[in-house]
Amino acid sequence: MNKLKAGIISAVSVLVIGGASFIALADDKPQDPAETITAYYEEAKNGEVDKAKEYLSKDLLHYRETFSMFGTPDQLIPEDGRKYKKVEPLKNTLKITGQTARMKVKLTYPDNSSETETYNFIREEGNWKMTLKDGM
Repeated sequence: MNKLKAGIISAVSVLVIGGASFIALADDKPQDPAETITAYYEEAKNGEVDKAKEYLSKDLLHYRETFSMFGTPDQLIPEDGRKYKKVEPLKNTLKITGQTARMKVKLTYPDNSSETETYNFIREEGNWKMTLKDGM
């Protein structure tokens, strides 16, 4: 009888641990800043404002909600999605320092002109999120 209880407890433990591992691996949140920037612009392009907001830090979202003279996040995010034809994170420029990171991103406009900008990131709630530029 004790062997049966021990067997059941072992089986349940394996299922719980295995299930938790599967859930952790199935998390589709970006694992690095390059994936964050790509996911943000993809959601913005698709008009998924609430999903796109998940890639913005609390400070950046607060800034856009409070101080932006260009509109609210609900207005600005879809514009972000339409603004660029292509967004290419330049992974070789990624610099991570603790819970913050910087990376250059090549932004190509619909007319095929392009520019490179530096984006800042912060690790928040276990995920990389875009944050304010230095000094803002």
